[in-house]
Amino acid sequence: MTVITDSLLAALNNSSHFGCIIYEKDGKIIQANKGIANMLGYNEKELIGRSFVYFVTNPENDINYIIERRLAGEEFIRENVNYIFKSRNNSLIPVSASTYTVFYENKPYGLMLAIDKSKEKSYERIFLSLSQINELIVRVTDEETLLRKICDIFVDTVGYEATIVGYIDDSKFFRQKYVKAKNKDHEELLRALIIGVDPDTPYGKGSVARAFASHKIYLVSHVMEDLAMSYWHDYFRSFNINSSCSIPIIKNNKVEYIFLLFDSMQNSFIENKTDEVVKMAASCAAEVVSVVNDAVKNGEISSSDIWDRDYIPLPDTNPQKYKTKFTDFVKKHIQPIEDKYLRIDPNLRFFVLTDDNGYVAAHNSINDLPLTGDYKKDLTGNRSMRIFDDPVGLSVARNTDGFIVQTYPRDNGELMMDIGVPVFIDGRHWGAIRVGVGEDRMKLLEEIQLNVSYALEKIEIQREALILQEKLRIAAFFDALTGLPNRRALSDELEKAIARATRHKWQMAVAMIDLDCFKPVNDTYGHEAGDSVLQVIGKRLRNSLRNTDYVARLGGDEFVLIFEDYGNIDNLKLIFEKIEENIRIPVALSNENAVSVGLSMGVYLCDSNNDITSDAMLRYADNALYNSKEHKTDRTRYWTMAEKRL
Repeated sequence: MTVITDSLLAALNNSSHFGCIIYEKDGKIIQANKGIANMLGYNEKELIGRSFVYFVTNPENDINYIIERRLAGEEFIRENVNYIFKSRNNSLIPVSASTYTVFYENKPYGLMLAIDKSKEKSYERIFLSLSQINELIVRVTDEETLLRKICDIFVDTVGYEATIVGYIDDSKFFRQKYVKAKNKDHEELLRALIIGVDPDTPYGKGSVARAFASHKIYLVSHVMEDLAMSYWHDYFRSFNINSSCSIPIIKNNKVEYIFLLFDSMQNSFIENKTDEVVKMAASCAAEVVSVVNDAVKNGEISSSDIWDRDYIPLPDTNPQKYKTKFTDFVKKHIQPIEDKYLRIDPNLRFFVLTDDNGYVAAHNSINDLPLTGDYKKDLTGNRSMRIFDDPVGLSVARNTDGFIVQTYPRDNGELMMDIGVPVFIDGRHWGAIRVGVGEDRMKLLEEIQLNVSYALEKIEIQREALILQEKLRIAAFFDALTGLPNRRALSDELEKAIARATRHKWQMAVAMIDLDCFKPVNDTYGHEAGDSVLQVIGKRLRNSLRNTDYVARLGGDEFVLIFEDYGNIDNLKLIFEKIEENIRIPVALSNENAVSVGLSMGVYLCDSNNDITSDAMLRYADNALYNSKEHKTDRTRYWTMAEKRL
């Protein structure tokens, strides 16, 4: 059960992606964020105390049912429920909502997260697609269906112009498995595209090649400006493609498949949130200054320590890190402030306090991937290192009253924004709050990548389990040499055949065969030749029978046949003659020799009125076989009918 803490509540209240409501009895709202307030045309305070049922046009009974279950503490989730909300000016707003049971102040409450579908952006569409893909992963058990339906989701739900899923073959070409586009003409052209991963070719330098090489998602926000993708510029112009994304799907540490997404929007994978982040960084800077000033007043730290720039090297650190008189205070009091802000938005890559020389005083990061551009070192763990030494970045820490934004690409093509907001202490520039902002959608795409990779590995495990299960079944019920059913399988089948004969009141027969002159084959040519003869005989027996007949190998050179609903003895004799004819054909050996074998057979005929067991039938057929072999010289046929009848 989710417990709503103050920090989680603050994150929900500051989210720009969802409308958020926490409610109690009768749907009475006790918490509402700006997202839901803006959606409905109110401010947050005006919503407190109202019932959210008032804003929903859906049947009231259904809403009340959900409220009752929530407040009873039931842990069930209603995801992607479609509601129609009524705003302050009476306009109707289509909303996709997820509702949860949460604990707040030791009591169960309802939590609703809502997305305004009339204003869906790419982030929300991908969020919905992630939910749909996760549902697929639970239901679908084969790769082909999973890959095809994910392509459908990217086009139909997210709204991309086209999606291709394929794999890299031994010739370094991107071989397409499925193609999905908004129209058939587009699909036809996509199927003709040549895409590869060989950088020495003009078609091997695009996002697919980069994703394949790095095993990471690769974005191209302006395909017409990317010279490496000039090979496809004619295609991009024809269908107004302006951005692309390649998502490698990893299985067993290899790129198994790649999803290639095309969209008509430039910067399709980027949302500019500069104003929001600047406001957040300024708020953080204000909190930092307030905490520092209070500490100075209380005597916890001196004013001179705050401005200490005597960077003392820390031993045994590589790259080299440093410490000042301000470091311990920062760790205790400033770091928690930045931690809080970093959790507010999942697309924030880092939140850093730097002094006016570019040294990191306090840092946190949710991203351990290397950065590029001016900051090529990984930020994680690099506290008290001078990694922000660029002129633009230092200017915001030294002499800027406003803020500065820098944009640079990461290794995977994702555009990053580094936003710097100055920190003033006692009216002097102390340093800056630096915020690294990535793309909202990147995190969701990465989650899709991980989930699909996991699904493929799960499907592979299930497939291998089924293969193993089938191998065990074959080992248990089939003869390894001839591939025919074995004694165990024969016993099961004979019981079923008896039951069918009794039910349908038809006659059946069981015949036991032993090969004549087989021992000399082993003695003369070896057991390998004998095995080869048995394999050939097994195939000939199967080909001599009707589809409804059954043949099994007991072991050695003994075989058993089951004949169901044979009609009369004359029909059986025709089959017996065909068996003899096929068996007596010489068998060619690998050493260019050929051998001939004969056969003896004992047959037991069972009338439908007889009450007999499978063991008894086999025993009578075996007795008949014994008599047949005892009278090889004076018998007129190779088979003998059992004398014992019940």
